[in-house]
Amino acid sequence: RGNLDLVIDPKFGQPKYYDLFGEFAINLTEHTRLSANALYADDKVNVVTETDLAEREEATSKTRNAQFWLTLQTDWNDELSSTTVISSSSFSNDRVGFTRDVEKVVSDVDDRREVDEFGFRQDWLWSHTDTNQLQWGFEAQHSEARYDYAASAEFFGLPAIFEGVPATIDRDLSAAPSGDRYAVYMADKWKLAESTIMEFGLRWDHQAYTDMDPDSQLSPRFSVLHAISPRTELRFSWGRYYQSQGIHELQIEDGVTNFFPAQRADHVIAGVRHELGRNHALRLELFRKDMRGLRPRYENLFDPLALIPELQPDRVRIAPTSAEARGLELSLNRHQGPLTWWATYSLAEVDDTIDGAEVPRSWDQRHAFQAGLNWSVDSWEFAIAGQVRSGWPTTSLTVEELVDVNGETQMVAIPGPRNAENHPTFASVDARISKRFDVRRGSLLVFVEVSNLLDRDNVCCRDYDLEEGPNGEDVLELSLDYWLPLLPAVGILWEF
Repeated sequence: RGNLDLVIDPKFGQPKYYDLFGEFAINLTEHTRLSANALYADDKVNVVTETDLAEREEATSKTRNAQFWLTLQTDWNDELSSTTVISSSSFSNDRVGFTRDVEKVVSDVDDRREVDEFGFRQDWLWSHTDTNQLQWGFEAQHSEARYDYAASAEFFGLPAIFEGVPATIDRDLSAAPSGDRYAVYMADKWKLAESTIMEFGLRWDHQAYTDMDPDSQLSPRFSVLHAISPRTELRFSWGRYYQSQGIHELQIEDGVTNFFPAQRADHVIAGVRHELGRNHALRLELFRKDMRGLRPRYENLFDPLALIPELQPDRVRIAPTSAEARGLELSLNRHQGPLTWWATYSLAEVDDTIDGAEVPRSWDQRHAFQAGLNWSVDSWEFAIAGQVRSGWPTTSLTVEELVDVNGETQMVAIPGPRNAENHPTFASVDARISKRFDVRRGSLLVFVEVSNLLDRDNVCCRDYDLEEGPNGEDVLELSLDYWLPLLPAVGILWEF
């Protein structure tokens, strides 16, 4: 059970959530094990981002997720084994919200979704020699979904003069997609020499509910590991990966009622790892990801944390023809003993290509440093981790006077080049302490966590508004919003 509702002022909302998990397993024979697993998660989150009645903004989300699966593990002999999984899941989400800011936006949303899925999967592993291991398997899934979405919005003040934004939004949409997904894969791993391992893989996927018929993908993969010394190993991998749109990911909130074909990404990773003595290791990786066939997505230019993001005037459609992520990561860690630690630095860049120009993605961060340590002794454990990264990209806004076709002057809000600016540097420290107790039945783990331990103000969003200047003119003012402040959490885990 979560405890946020106990530490947050009720005027800002009441987030309540819990989950239950259970497993029952039995050995049918010496070589066959059957387990039944169930997971149930439920939350009702009420969030109030503006408490002033003149600017009231509130939303309530109810989510239920129930999953059940049977797993049969069989060792047919010393060389061949299989795992079979039969699964069923049911998901529902009801989101109701409103905004009553008569100087900016008056809006309402009623968004209801249900998804039911039934699946079957089987994986096989054959280790017929000391130098070769073969894996293969297949899966099939049937999915049904139901969407009912209604929303309206009317803009005033600054939002009403955004370039290209209608004065009102009115949507009433429904959809009931259903269909099947199939996949078959194989992977063949060979030990070519004492110091060299090579693996080939191939995967086929098919989706039967997109607008492209047939929508099938073939994904080859390849990797090699070579140890040039007892302490140093080189790795190289290349693979083609497809990401299909799940039946629960219909973008109906933005007026989209069709599914898009799978996106494609070609990954190349090259790295070297070196052991520094018995307890430390140094690793360097270079990576590149080339993405094609991208589906359009929707983002908010200034406030990605808006409570009802699809009913904001800064909502934009982004339709890149391609994208690329590239960079390097350097890490050092101590992985032995009661005190372990790690540190990682990454230099990266991720861009969309839109109308022939490269535009940084909204989560692009050129520099990022992360570090942490963990200390364990007896039944106590203490961990602390911190990160410092470049601020994510953001967009500017200007207000200009333009003359319309009738010769009348009007004010127009014009966003600057998308993601051409950056937020300030982000930095945060998180900590956790826990103690495990042996109880009469099982064990009890009690922990305390604190996020953003230093209570640093990290900028997340920009908020623009029109204010009256000294001569009665309209002046554009900018204020900043921030990520979460210091936030404590306590928890108990009982295992039996």
